[in-house]
Amino acid sequence: MSDPVSIPTQWNPAYSIGIVEIDQQHMDLMRHVDTMQDLLAHPKVNHHTIRKTLRTFIDHVKSHFQFEEEFMFLLGYEHYHSHKETHKFLLLQLKRLVEDNQDQVNGARRIIKFLHNWLVGHMAVDDRGYASLITQISAEDYRLFLEQLRHKQDQERPEEEA
Repeated sequence: MSDPVSIPTQWNPAYSIGIVEIDQQHMDLMRHVDTMQDLLAHPKVNHHTIRKTLRTFIDHVKSHFQFEEEFMFLLGYEHYHSHKETHKFLLLQLKRLVEDNQDQVNGARRIIKFLHNWLVGHMAVDDRGYASLITQISAEDYRLFLEQLRHKQDQERPEEEA
C-alpha cells in the first residue's frame, strides 16, 4: 500500500465568497474531506465505512448545489444555466469516481484529491461569478429566501419514526 497523501483542507479566508450560508457550506464540505482523510489513515478502515462516508459526502454536495442553484435563480444570475450544468457534470464525475474506486483505500485517496481540487476551484472561481450579486437584493428578500428554502428542505426530509 502506498503512503497516505495528506491534502491540506484547512479553511482559508481567501476562499470566502462573502455569503455566510454558502461559506459555511464550503467549510463543512472541507471538514468532510478532512474526515475522509482521517478515516483512510486508520489502519483498520473497511470498505463499508469508505462507501458510507463517500455517499454521505455526495449527499452534502447535492444539498449544497441545490442551495446555490436556488440562490442563483433568486438573483437572476445570467450564467445560472451554465453553472447548473457545471454542478451536474461535477456530480457525475464524483459519482463515477466513487463507483470505480469506493472499495479501495487508494481509490478513496484519489477521490479525496479530486474533491479537494474541485472544492478549492469551485470556491475560488465558479462561485465568485454570482457572489457579487448579493448586494443587489435587500436583506429582507434574502431573509425570506432563506426561510422559504429551509421550509422546503424541512418538507423534503423523510418523516422520522415515532
